Amino acid sequence: MTGILQTLLAFSSGRHRLTPCPLAFGENDVKSRVKEVLSYRKAPFWIILTALILGAAAAVILLTVPPKGADGFWQDGLVLQCENELTMMLLQDKNAKTETPCTLGNLTEEDQEALAKLETGRKISIRTDMIMENYPAQVQVKELRISEDETLQEVDAALVSQLRSMGYLIILPGETSGLPDFEFSLEWGPYGVSSYDSDSGELIMNREENNPEKYTAVHQLTDEERRKVWALLISLPYDAYPEDYKPNPNAATEPETRIVLSVTADGKTHTTRTTDGALIMDDSVEAGVQNGAKAFAKVIRELENLLMETPEWQAFPEPEVYYE
Repeated sequence: MTGILQTLLAFSSGRHRLTPCPLAFGENDVKSRVKEVLSYRKAPFWIILTALILGAAAAVILLTVPPKGADGFWQDGLVLQCENELTMMLLQDKNAKTETPCTLGNLTEEDQEALAKLETGRKISIRTDMIMENYPAQVQVKELRISEDETLQEVDAALVSQLRSMGYLIILPGETSGLPDFEFSLEWGPYGVSSYDSDSGELIMNREENNPEKYTAVHQLTDEERRKVWALLISLPYDAYPEDYKPNPNAATEPETRIVLSVTADGKTHTTRTTDGALIMDDSVEAGVQNGAKAFAKVIRELENLLMETPEWQAFPEPEVYYE
């Protein structure tokens, strides 16, 4: 206290120097300030205790954050209706302006039935304590809330296209299928004598027969067949193979066994062709096990089987031309 009084007297003595100091140590009314210092009394204990209690309560209120352990946290988003028997939603972060697709796990049967009735773009909220950061993300749901607002929000078309290319068949409002708008054509066999074009539906068993019209029919893929075809195409994936595909650059087959696979999706066409199909279609030829050959052969073989099991193919007469 003596130091405070000396400081007040020093600033009131008339010695003026341009020394930075708090305004509280100015030279005005020094007498009253000295009296206030001398009359200072320690605050009663009950005031100090009350202040401590109020401070602790404020700290609890202001510093506590919602727990992310037992109770988790709420996340808003939109339903992504998917025909792959998956339950998906689009997580929305309004602050970061990001949208993250995710699959929903740990749903009750009641939640699954409720979500199955909603169209893509319907607002929902979930409570979770874990988001696995893969793509799409995986979320374990603790609680589900469906917004009373039935307005459907538009989902980014590029995001839907990307998910469909990964095999997630997102159904948009007004659609009956989550399949993308795609067509494909396939040529196979010796010199590529067999072919199919999904756009026209033309199915040819052998274009080099003496009466080729007897070996030509029209087959339009059913919805189930289109799903199987698309699942096979993206399992490769079809656009990862080069246009001129050589399963083994150091080997060739005779006669030419042609495979030409062409896929058009989202306005883009990708074609892969090889004249050495025997290298990959014959499991006994070990020379074909490179450059993704086995995966390519598996898909081509399943596409061939799907087409040859159609009623139109089964109705073709016995071939008149054979190849050795």
